[in-house]
Amino acid sequence: MSHLASTRRPRMDRLATAHAAAFIAPLCLTLAPAAHAQLSHSITYGEQWNERHGHAIANVGDLDFDGRDHLVVGSPRWDIGVTFSAGRVYAYAEVGNNGPIYTIDGTQNGAQFGHAICGAGDINGDGAADFAVGSPFWNTATLVDASKIETFSGTTGSLIRTVTGTAANEQFGLVLAAVGDLDGDGDSEILAGEPSPSQVKIFDAKCHLLATLFRGGDLRFGTSVSRTGDIDGDGVDEFLVGEPNYDTLFPFHLDLGRVVIYSGATQTYLDQVTGAVDFEHFGESCAATGDIDQDGIDDFMGGTTQDNTNGPEAGKVLLLSGANRARITTKYGASRYVHLGHALVGIGDMDRDGIPEFAASELDGGANPGAFGTGMLYIWSGADFHELWSFAGWSDNVSKSEELGYALAAGDWNGDVYGDFVWTDPLHDADFLDGAGFIERGVTISHVGCPAWTEEYGTGIAGLNGIPHLIPQNDPQVGNDFDVLVENSLGAPTIAALFLGVAPATTTFKGGTLLVDPVLTLLFPLDAAGTVLSAEIEYDVALYFAEF
Repeated sequence: MSHLASTRRPRMDRLATAHAAAFIAPLCLTLAPAAHAQLSHSITYGEQWNERHGHAIANVGDLDFDGRDHLVVGSPRWDIGVTFSAGRVYAYAEVGNNGPIYTIDGTQNGAQFGHAICGAGDINGDGAADFAVGSPFWNTATLVDASKIETFSGTTGSLIRTVTGTAANEQFGLVLAAVGDLDGDGDSEILAGEPSPSQVKIFDAKCHLLATLFRGGDLRFGTSVSRTGDIDGDGVDEFLVGEPNYDTLFPFHLDLGRVVIYSGATQTYLDQVTGAVDFEHFGESCAATGDIDQDGIDDFMGGTTQDNTNGPEAGKVLLLSGANRARITTKYGASRYVHLGHALVGIGDMDRDGIPEFAASELDGGANPGAFGTGMLYIWSGADFHELWSFAGWSDNVSKSEELGYALAAGDWNGDVYGDFVWTDPLHDADFLDGAGFIERGVTISHVGCPAWTEEYGTGIAGLNGIPHLIPQNDPQVGNDFDVLVENSLGAPTIAALFLGVAPATTTFKGGTLLVDPVLTLLFPLDAAGTVLSAEIEYDVALYFAEF
């Protein structure tokens, strides 16, 4: 794969299993299947110094009629000759080393085409998904940073429509989100957040302005925007807007921040969730999660990097009920200045329990003091909120992370209905050893949830020639250690024989049945209380989706 894939393994502590094959079988076999998943991944890199590949990323839907979600990745600092930071976007049919199906380049110096991206539904009626791209620093002939949003054909990358800002410093291509069909015409609408003037504009698929939500001042209304589910039961999905500098007068509080829920049908205020203390700046991020609490109404998240519960600017994420806005759970940053809550994403069901998962990044987190500030991503179970996976940034003499988790996206990349996700690091540095030395080249890493299973083996048969009970101690994951407890059927120290095989069999053996065709027999001392055997599963992409 790459240096990252082969030597910098993500921490995957709780999930990811392969089928735990039976070693020695008793006559009475008891299987206890449990649903789990493992991860495979693929990688794309930027091609220039300071490109910031992955500054923006979006699941834009099916671009090529294969029934799978696809990704568009933004590199807003892409240079074209002496046209600097014109920007570029890459459209990927398959995230990985096959390269993009096409790229689209910006045209104006400093406009930063690709700073924000979102899906736009099927605008041109060809049956494939189309998408929108923002250029927040686009200048008109008379207006500086008026900004521009363009929509493109998903199948060809050709330009469909353009809308340009009408005021200087409007920058409405800075924050974008697809919000579904709000006006009933069958096409998706687009939210454009403008935190500098503190307003949000809503455009239809034809780039016609439907509504403007204006707050003004320095409230930074529109810093984050997201679609969410149908909260008010009118059949139209609602949307979220983050306002991190929101204040209250009675009682008086400064910069509490809030996430506001708006009706999708009428674009009017429905409700809000505010921060808890002054200068918390809640609403720096927001995202839909799906129905995590299983009450029939989709839930959502709000985040702030400024929460001080676990130290200054440790950050936090609130998982909130769509039905009544109650807190379902709260996640806090691991330590001071790690800034949890920079980016959020709701992920589909990854572990086959029927409940979606959710994720958030610590922009300045890291696995250890040596990697502090390299970035960190956490994925949590929607069922009980425990950590399923975490991905830590790294720093060595080959490559370096600086913003792991800067942007996040989720979807179904391989068409298997299980949740997949992507994280980016637009400041990733690489290739120091081969002399290329790309600085801030950027990287996008796509992870695919692979269904897998684990089973305890056997009920055990007592005695000198008994059959032990075999119990997985963790979940097998490619590139990680896998541990199995071999219980002692004798109840005293002895020598055990473990038969390993690659094919099933039914061979009578010592009063039991051998369920594998042996290719290896291992003799080892077995403690009275049992012994844990451990081995590393080789890091080989061919083992993904395999049953062991």
